Amino acid sequence: MIQHLTDIVVEARKKGKKRLAVAYGQDSHTLEAVYNAYKEGLVEPTLFGEKAVIEQVCRENDIDINAFTIVDEKSDVKCVQLAVAAVVAGVADVLMKGLVSTDKYMRGILNKEAGLFPPKGVLSHVSVIEIPSYHKLITVSDVAVIPLPDFKQKQKQIGYL
Repeated sequence: MIQHLTDIVVEARKKGKKRLAVAYGQDSHTLEAVYNAYKEGLVEPTLFGEKAVIEQVCRENDIDINAFTIVDEKSDVKCVQLAVAAVVAGVADVLMKGLVSTDKYMRGILNKEAGLFPPKGVLSHVSVIEIPSYHKLITVSDVAVIPLPDFKQKQKQIGYL
């Protein structure tokens, strides 16, 4: 049974590396997180962002640039479109938000013609929380998106699994 966040990493490693598409991944926090996931053997990352900025941030933070495939693009909106398209095409398995604002990121995901969201889908999210003084993880869903889903919405959300 998974009882700690580190257990999730152990289980993820058993599933093999995932191809990660990072939308506008050019800030130090994003690059450090992606680099750590790469070193842990969890991901093969592709960064969609401005190559010169990515190279500079990697130099400043002692991150090996060779860990990444970089798609050079200056526009944050275009980076989201390209990263989403990579997931839609099956070139990437997982999408990650970089420095792009949440509204632009969500527009790319929810785009009816080119996004990831199914027609008539129900938006959902899950957070996993570890409290050191509690014996297991706490999972919380839809606290801000759909805090009170009706039965039909719940059925759709369960179907995403």
